[in-house]
Amino acid sequence: MLAGGGVIAAAVIAVPAVGYAGFALAGIGAAASFPLALSLAGKQGKRADGSGGEREIAFVGTVGYTGFVAAPPVIGLIAQHSSLAVSFGLVGVVALVIAPLARGFGVARKERPIRQRVRETRSIL
Repeated sequence: MLAGGGVIAAAVIAVPAVGYAGFALAGIGAAASFPLALSLAGKQGKRADGSGGEREIAFVGTVGYTGFVAAPPVIGLIAQHSSLAVSFGLVGVVALVIAPLARGFGVARKERPIRQRVRETRSIL
């Protein structure tokens, strides 16, 4: 939420000091998002015996790095057809929407008792 607010402030208010402060807030707000996403993905994939989570971490890493490579050209394309303020405004809106969506998808699952997880694992095998 902090990242989205910072980018939107930098895009909407055309004062250089506000732009610097907005992008600083965006950096502070987004700094922990990728490591946190990897951590949550690893926890989601854990099995009852404590192993697992590798596929989930690989998936989140692939999506993250794809966004890292694809986002700058998309931002530039939007800026070329409209303006840089519009493209950064859209980035801010996306950043603001991510947190409620992640919470809505139930990123942190409710832990089941260990006995129930062991039974589920045995029934799969």
